Amino acid sequence: MSFCRIRHCPISFAFLRALVLLAPILGHSSESAAANPRFTGTPPLRTWRTEEFGASAINWRVVVHPRTGFLYVANSAGVLEFDGVRWRLIRMPRGGSARIVLVSADGSVWAGGSGSVAVLEPGNPADGERSGELVARDISPRLPAAIFAAASDAPPVAASGDESDEPASGLATLVGVAPILLETPEGVYVRMRHHTVRFGPGARRVEVWATPPSINRLWWHDGAVHFTVRDRGIFRLENGQSQPVAMPAQRQVLDTVQRSDGTWIWLTSAGPCRVQGITIHPLGSEATRTFLSGEIVYDAIALPDGGFAYATSRHGLVLLDRQGEIVEVLDRGRGLPTDRVNGVALDREGGLWLAMHTGIVRVQFESALASHGLAQGLPGSPRSFAVGRDRLFVAHSEGLVWRDRVSGRFKPVLGFAGGINQVRSIGDSVLATGAGLWAVTPDAASVVLCSDPDTRYGISQSVTEPASAYVSGAMDLGFARRNPPGDASPWSIAFRFLNMPTGANTFFDDGAGLVWICLLYTSPSPRD
Repeated sequence: MSFCRIRHCPISFAFLRALVLLAPILGHSSESAAANPRFTGTPPLRTWRTEEFGASAINWRVVVHPRTGFLYVANSAGVLEFDGVRWRLIRMPRGGSARIVLVSADGSVWAGGSGSVAVLEPGNPADGERSGELVARDISPRLPAAIFAAASDAPPVAASGDESDEPASGLATLVGVAPILLETPEGVYVRMRHHTVRFGPGARRVEVWATPPSINRLWWHDGAVHFTVRDRGIFRLENGQSQPVAMPAQRQVLDTVQRSDGTWIWLTSAGPCRVQGITIHPLGSEATRTFLSGEIVYDAIALPDGGFAYATSRHGLVLLDRQGEIVEVLDRGRGLPTDRVNGVALDREGGLWLAMHTGIVRVQFESALASHGLAQGLPGSPRSFAVGRDRLFVAHSEGLVWRDRVSGRFKPVLGFAGGINQVRSIGDSVLATGAGLWAVTPDAASVVLCSDPDTRYGISQSVTEPASAYVSGAMDLGFARRNPPGDASPWSIAFRFLNMPTGANTFFDDGAGLVWICLLYTSPSPRD
């Protein structure tokens, strides 16, 4: 063992091949105004692109089968099925897109789009179909002929701007490009031009009721289907009759749920509402409802904790608590591929699946983890952390950033050439190593070079001299001190310990006269 003396303090050096530290990390914020990293970071998230699922990039709705756990996605090329490992595209009966997909009470999968409605049923090998795989069957043969006769004089419905295919059947004149379907305990309801049709279990039993042509949504409430007729208010469909309901008209009702206390909640495009009798009470503050009213809301579901998830056009996925207040927003700024979310569904593990115009996403909100990366302004690969001057600094492979506690975003420290290996807070200074030793200016906007531009690796505060630091190079260990006020450089490397066997990565001054050093690599020791 060799000794050297630094300002009359004996220091000895011991070399360690590897050092591993496992410790819990507890998040704590001392100021309520600070942005919680849990909500500015990206929760565990996985994105599937078109090259992975083999269909159009545009996805409209998504549903998880409650029995099998399989995922079904309404895609512009048909219906996607995902078993957790493999994606499979199920074409609609006449091709074209699927705009809605749902699972009925008996477990059947239904899809609608481009002027067609289909039930997914097992393939028939006698017809050249693969046994065990679902095939989309057109429901047209199961409809009474009178329905088609009533619509024979109606022009076909043209495709929307999002579609490249056009309706190609008589059913198109009845259901349009984006058919309206609703699953209920009684069966699946399908809105048609002048009728509403209910399909019983297995889509075998069909019941038809005359309803106005201007219905734009169906929803289930208090044991019956409800709908809104333009300029006429809300109606209840019961016992084959459409009865007006003395309730104020609402914006689109996207979903409904009955809570354990018997209260019904309507998820409208302007936010959730509590319905008692014929009285509708909006949930949430005026600010939340104004926020949602200024959005295009495509889909909404109730969550197991009593809250709600809203799929929006400009703010991604918006989560609300059971009182209807916004608690979290997941958008492009937090890791989504785009801000538009078309559909949302919940799986058995508490994950949310998102149907998007640029792919399919699964996000796990119920997690203690939240990653911070490019979406939060942090490029490159993180290498080191330090807290100095009430800021969190992160050294990464492309430079150095600090976290703005109000916005939760990372901002670059300018002036570096290349990546930064380590960053440390030494006294009231923030030092970084890379192509030299650097000192960060008090405003964290730039840096000052404090040494030659040789590569530096580790940096650690001296316990015996807290205002000094050890700085390692490729083949040496230096001792850095603060310079007197007025010097061009606030810090400099006072002297070096030479003839180290290799570069030092990290080291620790134990305060008892020993400095422990972790080497970058070691070579075999000679043997006798």
